[in-house]
Amino acid sequence: MAPQTNPVQQRMEYLADLWNNLPIHKHKIICATIDMQDVEMMNAFHWYMLGLDAPFEDIAILFESVFADIDAYSLALVEELEGVVNTWNAMEMPSGMDKITIDWKPDYSISDKNKARLFVENINELAAKLPLEKHQYVIANLLMPHVSMQSRITSWMLKLLELELSPKVKILITNIKQDKTYDELLSYSKDVYNWKPDIDTPNVISQTAAMGDPSDPGTGYRSCFAKMIKAIGKQDYKKSIEAGEKCIEIATGSVEKDPYWITQIVVVQIALSNEDYRNKKEKEAFLRADKAIANGALVPEIIGKELGGSVLGQAQLNKAALLCYGKKWEEAYPIFAEAAGNFVKSHIFISALEAYRMAGFCAGKEGDSDEALENLYKGFQISENIDNKTLRTTTFPMLVYQLKKMDYEKYLSEQELEERAQKVLGENWEETIDSLRKRPDIDNLYEDNPHIIEPVNYQTS
Repeated sequence: MAPQTNPVQQRMEYLADLWNNLPIHKHKIICATIDMQDVEMMNAFHWYMLGLDAPFEDIAILFESVFADIDAYSLALVEELEGVVNTWNAMEMPSGMDKITIDWKPDYSISDKNKARLFVENINELAAKLPLEKHQYVIANLLMPHVSMQSRITSWMLKLLELELSPKVKILITNIKQDKTYDELLSYSKDVYNWKPDIDTPNVISQTAAMGDPSDPGTGYRSCFAKMIKAIGKQDYKKSIEAGEKCIEIATGSVEKDPYWITQIVVVQIALSNEDYRNKKEKEAFLRADKAIANGALVPEIIGKELGGSVLGQAQLNKAALLCYGKKWEEAYPIFAEAAGNFVKSHIFISALEAYRMAGFCAGKEGDSDEALENLYKGFQISENIDNKTLRTTTFPMLVYQLKKMDYEKYLSEQELEERAQKVLGENWEETIDSLRKRPDIDNLYEDNPHIIEPVNYQTS
């Protein structure tokens, strides 16, 4: 009897079957177009492709380099490619599997006006060194995390299409429908194939949640939680509330035996408050948001101040975001600041940076420039706790943009600001932050704001 697989494994195998039947031989780039809710499952598929026992003939290489600058991206990819090859050559093969050493070294001397050439020629050369079968390809999977770089990414990809990419090399990218990063690229249908995989994450979650001991309250909770997430995805308000209230009932009944259940109560109350607000039930939304904060305030005493502080911070972040949607700036910014403080206690510095940035944003909207500047500076200080590679993918560029528009020299010198921004964002950091105001794909909710674009949508994060 074949071993039983779980729903996630089954979905990976299904996606593998879809991939193996794609006409990738006809195109340079395969663009997987998915919904926001399917991002995590798609990421899991990218890693699944790397497995030695995965049902693929192709050789997949995963590139996680951040896209921060057109000039630097190809170099980052080649450095990452060198690391992958070195790791492979040093790796011990499982018993019964032959070891193939890859005789390839990167050529960093390649220079051209076309900034994609360095990467293209190096991966072409690597493909030539590999003993590939007739219908076997090297798949360069570019995850390409970025912040506000859509137009530059498109420019880099179009430069790549100008070059002679080896017919044995294919590029895999992911296009999130709501983000629209690659929409322009999809018009080049001769070179770019638009793959629309049916991932259906809510259904996978529901199937996974139903597995387990039916007498365990966790099984029933996971099933209800999955139903709630699925209903939220379909924007079925009634079913969302029904499933969420059942989750809270199960969690509340389990708190006495296991106090950790209170964190689940907070999570569901946050989700339902957003659903209330989306359905124009503001009174209910703020009641649930306040309940989430009240329960969140109990968590540090139960599970410790570090982890507990992050739960409380999320509840505060939720209410502050709801206040933002209603443009209640004066009420929002102190709550953002409190949330930031709780994230700092929990050492979750990315969330702390964003909370301080939003506190500054709201204070600025209210006309309190002193509070705005103080919170932005706190966020700037917090950034020192985040490595530069990660920091490029946060809202740090937005925070720097806001500081530049204010009298920041009350807190730090121009040299200090420039050195830090250049270190994180590169030589063209000013061009990078200025482009935030020029993005045509951003719906600017607050055009009268002198500092920065709209707040992050916490409902989808």
